[in-house]
Formats: sequence, C-alpha cells, structure tokens
Amino acid sequence: MSTNTDTITDPTSNASNLALLLAQSREQYLQSTAGSIDKLVTGTAVFNSSTKPKILIVKRAPHEDYLPNSWEIPGGKVDEGETIATGVARELLEETGLVLTKVVAQMPGMRYTTSKSVVEEASGEEIAIVKHSVQLNFAVEVALGEIKLDANEHVEWMWAGVGEVGEVEMTGLMRECLLRILAVE
Repeated sequence: MSTNTDTITDPTSNASNLALLLAQSREQYLQSTAGSIDKLVTGTAVFNSSTKPKILIVKRAPHEDYLPNSWEIPGGKVDEGETIATGVARELLEETGLVLTKVVAQMPGMRYTTSKSVVEEASGEEIAIVKHSVQLNFAVEVALGEIKLDANEHVEWMWAGVGEVGEVEMTGLMRECLLRILAVE
C-alpha cells in the first residue's frame, strides 16, 4: 500500500498566501508539482474549542477497500475542475454534515504512495496502479451543527486529543501528522 517515501509535509502557505493556495484548481496544483503528484487530497482539522485541544476524527467503514476501520480526519480527493477551497468544503460536508465557514490556516500534511491491483479488461492481465498523493490539511471553522456521518464512508466519530490519537487504529503517517497538528493548536 505505501512506501518509504511517505512523509509529513510542512505547511507551504502562511496567512498572506493561504487565499492563493485555496483558489488554485486541482489541475493548477498538480501542474505545479511537475508530475510528481497524481492525486490531490485535502483534510480538515476541526477543533473542539471547549476542551484541551481535541480534533474531530472519523473511523472508515469496515467495507472500505483502502484502510478499513482506520481513523482519520475528514477529507478526500479534490475533484477535477474544483478549487482546493471547494474540495475542502465539499468533503467536510459529505463526510460529516458540517458546513465550513472559514479556512483558518494550513496545517502539516502528508505525501504518500498507494497501489492497487486491477484486472485490465482487454487483456485480462493484472496490473498495478500506483498513485503519488499529497494531502493538504487545513484548520477550519464550521457552523454549529450536528455531526452526521455518511455510513458508506465512516461509522464512528470522536473528539481526539493526544491520548486518543495514540490509542486508536490509524496509519503511522496519520498519527504523526495529527500529533503535529495538535501541537500547533
């Protein structure tokens, strides 16, 4: 699934150029990577401000092909023709029912590689599809509302602090990233 090229990335934008990053389309962003990235993913860091820093995490559904039952922050792929900002808001709404009101800051993100085997229809041969992805994570503010998960994608949610992030099932890369995000907040 992944390789040793998986890494945590530092934010590339600051307050003065965050708007420029968010306004980029998926295609503009991928083009700026000179072909080193195939897939652009976003994640949202929704913080619970009434407690010590805790972040909203969601548990992937058991029937998911990729990382079933693994915890993560809400997010997903930026679709063709979408801006990064639109992808952030859409994924947050689809996965949690929460409405984004503001992107506050870029947070630590991730670069990772995934692969899966598929059978080519024409030849019947099994081929490997490898994707080099970047996940840009953002601290966000949301409108007051109830968390409503899409059961096709996620089955549980929780407010997680450092202790919970250390205990639940998630990839090492996601754990490292979340611990860095919690340290920033």
